[in-house]
Parts: sequence; C-alpha cells; structure tokens
Amino acid sequence: MKSLKIKLPFFVIFLMIPLYTYSSDSLILLERCKGHINSTELVKSNGNITSLEDPIIKLSLDGNFCVGYIHGFLDAQSSIQENKYCLPYPIDTYQIAKVYSKYLEEHPEKLHQNSNITFLEALIAYFPCKN
Repeated sequence: MKSLKIKLPFFVIFLMIPLYTYSSDSLILLERCKGHINSTELVKSNGNITSLEDPIIKLSLDGNFCVGYIHGFLDAQSSIQENKYCLPYPIDTYQIAKVYSKYLEEHPEKLHQNSNITFLEALIAYFPCKN
C-alpha cells in the first residue's frame, strides 16, 4: 500500500506531461486544423469515402483534434465575464479553423507560441466586438 502511495503521484504527473506538450504548440494545432479544413473540403467536393486508404480518413483524424480543441477552447472561454471577441452566429468549426490557419499564415513568427495564445489572438483579430 505504501508503494502505491509513492507511485501514484508520479503516474499522474507522467500522464499529464504529454497532454500539455502536445496541446501547447501552435504549429501542431495549425497542422491539425488544416486537416479539418482539407477533409471538410474533400467531403464537400467528393461526398463519399471510397476506401480506408482514402486521404479523407487521415485528414479526418487530424481534423478531429482541431474540432475538439475549438470546442474546448470556446467552452472554457464562455465562462469568462469579459468577451474579447464576438463570434458571428451561425459559425462552425470549419470557419474557425480557416480563420486560425489564415492568422498563423499571416504571422509565422508565432508558430512556436502556445496555441492558447495564438488561438485567442486570431479570434480577437477576426471577430472583434463592436462597442
């Protein structure tokens, strides 16, 4: 039992480290969001998946990370009192991913920054609130 008490905190820390590093890089999020954009455009133009080798499958897996990130970010931001950006209604994850990709393409010097920072900057830049 004593051994478990010692090992458990290390195990929990070990589980948290990869999640933080994986989610913190803007370049990684950009690649995943480009996967979401490309898979959405392929489905719109093609309409179906022909085999498991179809490029839509790979792009969809990347895109799922982006979609989850966008939903998580927006959910977390919704609890903050002061809105720094105002999203139009309706808007979908495809449009938000395109905005984020465009922002980072215009600001490549920010690719090394934390994705939380660059994602918020992109939303503020493209969806300012009208006061």
